[in-house]
Amino acid sequence: MTDTPLKDFADSAEPPAHLRGRVEDTLRARGLRGPRRPSWYQPAAAAAAAALVLAAALGFLAGRMTPAGAAEEPRYLLLLVGDAQTDKPEAELVAEYTRWADSLRRERRLVLAERLADDQLVLPAGSAGSEADARISGFFLVQAPSLDSARALAEAGPHLRYGGQVVVRPIDHR
Repeated sequence: MTDTPLKDFADSAEPPAHLRGRVEDTLRARGLRGPRRPSWYQPAAAAAAAALVLAAALGFLAGRMTPAGAAEEPRYLLLLVGDAQTDKPEAELVAEYTRWADSLRRERRLVLAERLADDQLVLPAGSAGSEADARISGFFLVQAPSLDSARALAEAGPHLRYGGQVVVRPIDHR
């Protein structure tokens, strides 16, 4: 016995048609494979499945972009200026900011929040205002019905309590 026929079989992309049919018939007879379907069935089923997956994905994304139960409200950027001045351990302070962010998320107010790294550039170099004046330590992008509401959200956060400043800026959609 030579290994050439086996090698040829292993290198082929598809098994021979007669062998494939015999295997499928055996699997069907043992109940391991469903009945034969018309040739049009597989492409139609695949297209229907793809359409369902696409519809579900689009529905999910649409739900993620606009918070449920809230019309698209104006957005405001809360810029956290300076660092919190406290003797609390950093982990405890981070946990407090996280709880505040979580409360905004539950109220469907929070769009995005990030703590910024200490490195920064102020451009152009040598411009008016020192780098300390421009030190932004983090930001929260929130949704609120008005500037006063955004101010109330900022005042509820921990940054002001610890000596930091918060600059509230509406997002201009012109």
